[in-house]
Amino acid sequence: MDKKMVPEVRFKGFTDDWEQHKLKNELSLLKDGTHGTHKNVTNGPFLLSAKNVKNGKIIITDDDRKISWDEYHSIHKKFELKKNDVLLTIVGSIGQSAILKNPYGVTFQRSVAYLRPKTMIPYFLEILIQTNRFQSDLRRNQVVSAQPGIYLGDLSRFNIFLPADISEQENISDVLYKLDGIITLQQRQLDLYTKLKKGLLQKLFPKDGENVPEIRFADFHDDWELRKLEQLIEKFIVPMRDKPKEFSGNIPWTRIEDIEGKYLSKSKSNKFVSMETIKKMNLKIIPKNSLIVSISATFGVVAIVTKDLVTNQTFIGLFPKKTITLDFIYALFQTPNVRHELKRESAGSTIFYISKDKIKKMEVIIPHLKEQKQIEKIIIHTDNLIILQRIELDKLKSIKQFLLQKLFI
Repeated sequence: MDKKMVPEVRFKGFTDDWEQHKLKNELSLLKDGTHGTHKNVTNGPFLLSAKNVKNGKIIITDDDRKISWDEYHSIHKKFELKKNDVLLTIVGSIGQSAILKNPYGVTFQRSVAYLRPKTMIPYFLEILIQTNRFQSDLRRNQVVSAQPGIYLGDLSRFNIFLPADISEQENISDVLYKLDGIITLQQRQLDLYTKLKKGLLQKLFPKDGENVPEIRFADFHDDWELRKLEQLIEKFIVPMRDKPKEFSGNIPWTRIEDIEGKYLSKSKSNKFVSMETIKKMNLKIIPKNSLIVSISATFGVVAIVTKDLVTNQTFIGLFPKKTITLDFIYALFQTPNVRHELKRESAGSTIFYISKDKIKKMEVIIPHLKEQKQIEKIIIHTDNLIILQRIELDKLKSIKQFLLQKLFI
């Protein structure tokens, strides 16, 4: 007997098999954005790209490119973007989707495709794109040249599975739409606490050229003191350039992609290094209760190490002396002053890079230990709130992934 074409979880009252369709037959428009070059202007409609479509949202900033209204109308001479068109990124970061709520004053480069459903609910199509089956088809059909891409002709031939009854689409869309709303609210909560911390870092630490912060505890009056990092750090640990030749043992091999928040203790790729390999290759262990700071490529990433690990030369490990607390120096490296100093020290490099010697000679301004501990109490409390908000957000995203697996074929 043939397997029934139904999802694992269904709403009560729906029993019919889902139907297989070619994507192109369910769309009245499948087109990519403009291929031409356009003169950049100060005022005009936005010319956006794949980077503006992320996590179900269209993100526009004042720095995004603009074109003239004449060019805008010329681009849309043969077609016009409409409300509820579904956007899909097809070059570079493939597979991001969003619904176009307000089509006026925006157009997209060829890295984004427009999908306009005939009878499908637009939101149903947008979440269908997020399912494992659709994303797998995208990966399987992508062509890699200068950057990954997918041809519209290949996209149009994708097989999709739809419920025969539009009411089932509506029910699935309603549940996931409400869940997306909750995820959005949770993301706003996380953003608010992140913004709060940014404000605290600006107020609880001195501005450039000043010796005291704008906000201070009542018991402290002395000026903060300028110190070189080599006066505060017991060990500067520079990882070896060589990547481990074999992975075994129980010491995590970590990369910058493994950092999600304040703490670093594990490898998302589940790669581990043995003590035998470490000794053989003379690799450097970053011990727990150290700070790691990115000094190459990606700028400004910092985390507290909570378990002995091995990493690459992207980072330097800083093991603090007892004259400065770990959480305080973690916050210090997130302040505008220190971030600016790191950037200044890297000037002249082809890519962002700071040598160990430059790090050691960097100057920072710090208070006495008692004041450090008072400041870090506030920062730790705020960090914990951010961590809790991120955990809740991850839980909601996991629920959504579960539903995408169970409510679709």
